[in-house]
Amino acid sequence: MNSESRRTERIKRSLPRGIRIGKFLDGRGKPWFVRYGKDRRCQSFASEGERNDYAEKIGDAVEKEGIHAVHWDPEEWSAYRAFRARVGLSLSQIEEILQMVKQAGSMMKDRHPGMPDLMKSPQSAEETKPVSVVTPPVA
Repeated sequence: MNSESRRTERIKRSLPRGIRIGKFLDGRGKPWFVRYGKDRRCQSFASEGERNDYAEKIGDAVEKEGIHAVHWDPEEWSAYRAFRARVGLSLSQIEEILQMVKQAGSMMKDRHPGMPDLMKSPQSAEETKPVSVVTPPVA
């Protein structure tokens, strides 16, 4: 038994429930696989080492983030990546800006009680009409 085979056995024993590794025996080009998630997604690899690296990565994610780490929507992820490419900011930077906007909105709402909530999604066409806010002159 080579070192990668020993690693495979160790990984099999340590993977969280719902993640399985194996090998297809039908002669395909990428016979090594990791199967995971509620819809039993399968990712195939050309080598046992690549498969083991991926299995460990997924196993670590599940241990750190919970089973939801493998229950993701690829379309949502693609949309997020496209958005991130357009915006050019990381998620933490976007969250930081959002927090500043929330704080600014809260301050503005305190000064102008009739101002709509900036972070609230419009529920009807009535709420999407522009609101004119008159700022009193500074003395």
